[in-house]
This record gives sequence, structure tokens and C-alpha cells, in this order.
Amino acid sequence: DFEEIVKSDDGRRLNAQKPDESLLLKKPTFQLPHGGGARFAKGSLEYQALLDWIAGGLQYDTGTPEAILNSSQ
Repeated sequence: DFEEIVKSDDGRRLNAQKPDESLLLKKPTFQLPHGGGARFAKGSLEYQALLDWIAGGLQYDTGTPEAILNSSQ
């Protein structure tokens, strides 16, 4: 999934300069309408985890989501 999210479509899903403008955040929060509907809210834990990941340089990490979130707190 990392390669697909970060590199496919010329990286258009992510905006490292303006992380909150990334399609990866705008679509699931329904700030940008799409067929999948809303998946989580802007400002939620999921949103913040993705925002932090994008702003932090899109590092590949093989740890579990729980371990990654706990290490950032």
C-alpha cells in the first residue's frame, strides 16, 4: 500500500508542503466529495495520524499502527 499511496499517480494523493491539502485527508473526511463517502472526521485520531505522517516526511514504517501512535506520544 505504501508504494500505491505515496508514488502512484505521480504522488498526487499527498502534499508534503501543505499536508492538510492532501487528497488522502480530504477525501475520507468528505472535504472533497467522492464515491467512498466520509470515513473519519477532520481532527480525529485517524486524521491526525495521517497528517503527522505526511508532515513528517512520509516515512515507511513496518510497525503496527498502535506501536507507531504510541511512539509519537
